[in-house]
Amino acid sequence: MSRLPVFLFLIAFAAAPIAHAAEHVIDIFRPEKVVHPVALPLFEAGAGADPKLAAAFPEAIGKDLEFTGLFTRVDRNAYLEKPGTVKADGTGTKWEDWTVLKASLLVRGAFRLDAGKISAKVWVFNVADGAKLGEHQTAETPDRAWILAHRLADAVYEIATGEKGIFSSRLAFINNRTGNKEVFSALFDGSREAGITKNRSINLSPSWSPDGAKISFTSYVRNHPDLYFYDRKADKFFRVSDRAGINIGGVWSPHGKVMAATLSSEGGTPDIYLMGEDGKGAKRLTDHWASDVAPTWSHDATRIAFVSDRGGTPNVYILKIGEKEATRVTFDSNGAGKDNQSPSWSPRGDRIAFQSRMGGAWQILTMKPDGSEVRQLTAQGNNEDPVWSPDGRLLAFIHDGRVWVMEADGTNARQVVAGGGASSNVSWSPRLAW
Repeated sequence: MSRLPVFLFLIAFAAAPIAHAAEHVIDIFRPEKVVHPVALPLFEAGAGADPKLAAAFPEAIGKDLEFTGLFTRVDRNAYLEKPGTVKADGTGTKWEDWTVLKASLLVRGAFRLDAGKISAKVWVFNVADGAKLGEHQTAETPDRAWILAHRLADAVYEIATGEKGIFSSRLAFINNRTGNKEVFSALFDGSREAGITKNRSINLSPSWSPDGAKISFTSYVRNHPDLYFYDRKADKFFRVSDRAGINIGGVWSPHGKVMAATLSSEGGTPDIYLMGEDGKGAKRLTDHWASDVAPTWSHDATRIAFVSDRGGTPNVYILKIGEKEATRVTFDSNGAGKDNQSPSWSPRGDRIAFQSRMGGAWQILTMKPDGSEVRQLTAQGNNEDPVWSPDGRLLAFIHDGRVWVMEADGTNARQVVAGGGASSNVSWSPRLAW
């Protein structure tokens, strides 16, 4: 949260449903995580297709799977199976060749050029019993082969775990490398970064719509904190709210169309409002002498967590939609610090991440929505603006001005966005339809 003065062989658009077995190998939310070795032999290249993709596809899929922390790749140099000796559908597999390498999963694939598109298919097998867990086929144009690789990784992940993958999601964040605070976007792993705004002003607090089609943000481009959104498909910007006072923190309801934001046009005190994504029909949710900012929705859109200094210092409160009294949920007595900000509600609904000032630095913590079971995830440097991945397993955050990602228990933390400048206000998109 930025401290403003107030606190201060299918077509690409219709891939086949993912076919998978009823029993899956991996429970990604089990208390004790297990890392599964996955083998990814070279894909079978069909007529007319670029043979380099035979290695590029399994390489990209393996990197995506490893990003989650649930998988590790079996060293290809250790494979006993000679390339091309087994069909992509698994016929002829000698399972002992993979058992001896301690592989949990075997992922095979094939691709070909079909009517100007690369049509690719993956098969996923459980090495322990040789059972096929599922298969999936999809297609893309050759210039978008990188998108096809991420789609295949999503399919493998869903077949293996029963949960949707995150490899079609994106990050939005603020960076000042141009000399101004502009909105940028990158893939979930920090690759393929691109600038969104180029208005040479101060832009803050990007947030994704639930369909991933729009990014809201606050901009001072007109020398006033107004709320905008960027429509990715139309490649256009729209002003949502330019009311007197501040217009910040616009976040869509999980059901879309409705946004929660902080306005101060009525009486000058920042309060949480609901409004249409066009800015119309603003309805005041909080009405307090203190500053109420940084709303975040519960997964079922029935509650909003926000930050208020009504208790003397900034802390996280929760308000049920339709009610007037908010409940404070962060206290230094239950493991949080005295200054707690930037709440982010998990898409699973089970925990809220937030930043807490501890020992003179910001650290990332999570808690249950009732404020219990507070867990500190970071301890070194400054760590701010936590946001959840679409599956609720990972957190993106700002570590000393860089975009990092870690697992929800604080492990496997690493930087994902390269490049110069200082970053802030990271936001994680839902799964996109590209």
